[in-house]
Amino acid sequence: SCTRCFYCNEVCPTGVQPLDQIQKIRQALLAKEDLPINTAIRHRKALIKQIKESGWLDEVKFALEVFGHTPRGLLGLLPLGIRMTLKGKTPLGHQPIENRAEVTHLVDAVNKTEHANYT
Repeated sequence: SCTRCFYCNEVCPTGVQPLDQIQKIRQALLAKEDLPINTAIRHRKALIKQIKESGWLDEVKFALEVFGHTPRGLLGLLPLGIRMTLKGKTPLGHQPIENRAEVTHLVDAVNKTEHANYT
């Protein structure tokens, strides 16, 4: 993706801050309820859902939520799952963190701010 290094903001001769504009457009699109579900939308929703539920990102659950919605997606995850299991790196789940309510509050506050700024 082109929105990682911020170089465009540094060198923009007109002061438009292209990356900031791209982020505004992205946030406005993500705030729409009627978006077609694709990998980016599933990625964002799964991440927010897991962080709000437990304060952790459960990599196995995350991969299944983002890519495991089709047989092809599940098959694509199989080699990674096998390698992780053979190396003893398959997480067995996470207990919620102590301050999960605070994390949930922060996620909700950020979502509310983003929605207000980009609608």
